Amino acid sequence: MKAGITMEQKKAEYYVQINNKSFKQKMKEDIAFHDLYNFIDCGTVELISLTNNIDLWVDEEGLLKKNYITELKIKGFDPIRIAGIGILLSFNEEGDPKGLSLEQLEYISNNMSIRTYGEVNA
Repeated sequence: MKAGITMEQKKAEYYVQINNKSFKQKMKEDIAFHDLYNFIDCGTVELISLTNNIDLWVDEEGLLKKNYITELKIKGFDPIRIAGIGILLSFNEEGDPKGLSLEQLEYISNNMSIRTYGEVNA
């Protein structure tokens, strides 16, 4: 199944919809690490590098909570399964997380598939 991702650019912001959940992000905006915890709604985050310039940040304790299992597949890479919420980001010159560029979003839209499995019963 193709990822349910749609994008719309308005001025310096883009709007992303992934599987019926909408997000608004400023173009190439740097994101503070403490904000990741709020975005993902967790106490501990884990970094999974998907490509050379796209990272997936997830709730490290997702398996310990009642969550859905989601499998992400990107063409040319091994599939990754996560439990709970994740956010796709890039990084700046210092290695700190930042929002994805429109080109990165287009790459994800064209090359990623998402499949959701049953729930984890913690």
